[in-house]
Amino acid sequence: MVRDGPPSLPAARRRLARTAENADADRRIRSAARRGNRLRRPAERGRSTHRALALRRPDARLRPADPRHRPGPPRRGRHRAPHRGRTARVARGDAVTPPRTAALTLYRHAPTDSNGAGVYMGSRDLPPMESGLGAAAAAAPRDGAEHFTRFYCSPLRRAARTAEVMFPGAAIEPDPRLAERSLGQWEGMAHADVRERHPEAFLPSGHLDPRFTPPGGEDLTAFLARTTDFLAQMDRLDRDERVVAVSHNGWIRSALHLAGSFPVEEIFAASVPFAVPVLIPLGHFAARADHPLGSRP
Repeated sequence: MVRDGPPSLPAARRRLARTAENADADRRIRSAARRGNRLRRPAERGRSTHRALALRRPDARLRPADPRHRPGPPRRGRHRAPHRGRTARVARGDAVTPPRTAALTLYRHAPTDSNGAGVYMGSRDLPPMESGLGAAAAAAPRDGAEHFTRFYCSPLRRAARTAEVMFPGAAIEPDPRLAERSLGQWEGMAHADVRERHPEAFLPSGHLDPRFTPPGGEDLTAFLARTTDFLAQMDRLDRDERVVAVSHNGWIRSALHLAGSFPVEEIFAASVPFAVPVLIPLGHFAARADHPLGSRP
């Protein structure tokens, strides 16, 4: 029987309630869309998975719901289990042990008269200039004596005196491994005279070849061996140690080469500024202390 008159009051109330509910759901859907989520209208609840997906995709074919359909497990490869290796442990926030290394800071000594005269010094024991010591004291860290835990210097006067001025009151230990490389007969000679007498000692770039041993001088392999021996000792210190050492241009450049900063041919390609801190990365010198360093590329 079809009723032609207006709907009954209970039916109208039910329609009004559904309209209000759908309007409220529409507001929540629009709000969720702005947040990047999706909510389903009450009319969508209870429908099968593929039918709900069809409502999200207007271009999808709408198929009737299958009452026997039950969503199965996700297809293999769709949701991978978390990796159980090191990456997964880091992702879960587990503590990662930092490398056990101390911190090593190097300074080049204050300049001498020979530095400005263009003369090779090598292992000659020359004093620093007073003006250079003043500049070194001004460049020293303000709390250096309290910041560092160990103090070393080359036994040569220009380095030992610089260390005393930069870190007054500190217990500074002279270490012969920090001394500059001996240049034998070249010590005291002008750069131009050495180039004229020994052109084979220079690279095509014009820089001195560190692999060339001056007459009566120290072999590069022996020099790098004692340099590495000092660095390996720093490697074995506790990671809370903060070490500072005052040394020489050739020694610091060789330490940078051993740390991997540049190849051996570039040791004398540049000079380290006076009294400027140079940080040497530690962590691998102790493990390769017996490596044939003279053949390092």
